[in-house]
Amino acid sequence: MAKSKDQVNKSQAVREALEKSETGSPSEIVATLAEQGITVSPAFVSNIKSQEKKRRIAARTPNLDIATLLNGVAATPTSPVSSKELESASRLIMQAVDLVVNAGPNQARELLAVAEQIVQTIRR
Repeated sequence: MAKSKDQVNKSQAVREALEKSETGSPSEIVATLAEQGITVSPAFVSNIKSQEKKRRIAARTPNLDIATLLNGVAATPTSPVSSKELESASRLIMQAVDLVVNAGPNQARELLAVAEQIVQTIRR
């Protein structure tokens, strides 16, 4: 038999309590929700706060595509590019891939710096 939907969504209740709270401490939120008959732990509240913070940061972070990153400077088939330039650009791309694989997405600024070097190499 399927569960009934009469239960309160605890995560949503925590989010609403965080919006109304002045300090937003987990123990304060637990006490507020306990008054409403909702049982949650301080760790659960901290987890929800952390997830909300990640969402806010992700919303602020712009999504950059490669065309924006290169500003339309990609080499066309008719433009002459030396093998030395290709080798240099390839080396920089491999560094960028290694950076993402090993360090993760938090190192995006370093990745952008490497991409800028690639653009400068192509423009020469």
